[in-house]
Amino acid sequence: MAPISYAITYEPGELPSTYIGIECCEAQLTLGYPANRNNGGANLESESSFLAGVAETVERYSAVYATTSDLQADLQLPALLPAGGKPFSLEQYEREGFEYTPYDEDSALWTAAFDPLAQEDVRVPSSAVFLREFSLEPGMHDYHTSNGLAAGPSLEEAFLSGLLELIERDGVMRAWESRWVPPKIDLYSGSRTRKFVEEYASRSNLEYTALDLMPLTGVPTVLGIVIDSRSDELTMGTGAKASWDPEQAVIGALTEAFHCVGYSRNILRMRGHLPNDAELARQGVCDLEDHVRFYASSEAVKRASWLLSSTVSSDLREAESIAAPTPGQTVLNLLSILAEQGVRCAGVDVTAPDIAETPIRVVRVVSNELVPLTVGYGNAHLGYSRLNSMLSTRSGTTVINPDPHPFP
Repeated sequence: MAPISYAITYEPGELPSTYIGIECCEAQLTLGYPANRNNGGANLESESSFLAGVAETVERYSAVYATTSDLQADLQLPALLPAGGKPFSLEQYEREGFEYTPYDEDSALWTAAFDPLAQEDVRVPSSAVFLREFSLEPGMHDYHTSNGLAAGPSLEEAFLSGLLELIERDGVMRAWESRWVPPKIDLYSGSRTRKFVEEYASRSNLEYTALDLMPLTGVPTVLGIVIDSRSDELTMGTGAKASWDPEQAVIGALTEAFHCVGYSRNILRMRGHLPNDAELARQGVCDLEDHVRFYASSEAVKRASWLLSSTVSSDLREAESIAAPTPGQTVLNLLSILAEQGVRCAGVDVTAPDIAETPIRVVRVVSNELVPLTVGYGNAHLGYSRLNSMLSTRSGTTVINPDPHPFP
């Protein structure tokens, strides 16, 4: 699965940590369909980085494999559709050149999934499960990302990881697109976050802030922001984490944000900067690397300064953990919180046959209302009511953040 690995270590003034990239095998030969070749993981310790990189590789490898039976769920099962079948707005669907179409119950292929909270089997669109398009008609319903895809030592742990990723990105997307200003987290209000700051973050020459997204998600969710002002152009790195444990969410989000600064530097070496003109730069954002490149610009970083404008502080001592004795019970706790917000989720075991010979399991979690990660300029998921309810309207027009998000 990982014939080649490479490490990107920190530079002076950055967080002492390691990113390890993993190159996937030729999935075309083993599964009959190409998988994402370049994957990786980052953490404070190289061993943890390596394991995270392998897990990401296994997830993306497994998610391209599907048999005919995976695409023939019982049509009598209740359907769970992202955004009710229309992840984008009517205006987006009618826009010239827009390449995505609504899910059509008559043409969709369906995969069986399981809702642990309702203890019920449901059917979800196959193209929302696998990292490839499945439909009886040509055309894509959404761009394929690894949103909600996770590997773990058991189905319960994989489901938990996938669910937390969906929650994390829902919070980030709704805050960003609506320009909702998050409270800043007092990093000295928790014993573990204080230790993280004193032993790691404070040793860098970068500015760092943790933002509290829990008011949006109902679950400990944090957006980490790191600003690098060591060169002529400011660079902003971001990271996010949802967890049952508030302090773990803070440390995870900030660690990822520190890594994003180094990631941005490496992308710029390979692909260069986007144009200085803001509108041209926006139009040049096509993939997630472009989202990061966009914020290797002083002007773009300054336009995002609203993120850090809150005068409200969150105290970690007042945040409650939602952990449970087992991963499965933690999943149920999370799903109960989400159900109160009108959110439903179901999971699909997508473990590839060769991976199933190991203890590792891979799960894709699909949701009706958790807003997924946007990829590319003009592709915000405006069909989700959770996002639309936060957008302001001026002169009869919905106002959305004009700048692409900075999330890697």
